[in-house]
Parts: sequence; structure tokens; C-alpha cells
Amino acid sequence: MNATLNDINRKAHAVLARELGPVEYLLFFRQYETGHGDYTRDRWNWLNDLTLDDIVKEAEQLESGEAA
Repeated sequence: MNATLNDINRKAHAVLARELGPVEYLLFFRQYETGHGDYTRDRWNWLNDLTLDDIVKEAEQLESGEAA
């Protein structure tokens, strides 16, 4: 089989559209968003200064129902 990923994607879209119908087909794909930005950089910045003690403290607060 020498199908390209583009060929497979085109075939998969055709099958989904045929089997789901136009409304359900669009609803199915609306749940997947490409997103934007640089998740790796943003996550690094977000978690860079987080310690294990911080994580444990937040988990304990969530478990006890306290606001974080």
C-alpha cells in the first residue's frame, strides 16, 4: 500500500462524512482545535518555580475543599 497520509486523511473524512451525515460530521470535528502558542514554553514558565512542596500543599487544599 503506497497511500500517503493525505490520501488516508481524505478517505477518512469521506467515510466520516458519509456515515455521520453533515451535522454530526461537523460536530465531531468541532471538538478538535489546533490551538495556538507554544505550549512547551508556556508550561515551562508556568511550572518553572513550582516545588514538590507546592504540589503537595495544593493537593491537600483541594482534598480538604479549601480554595487554592
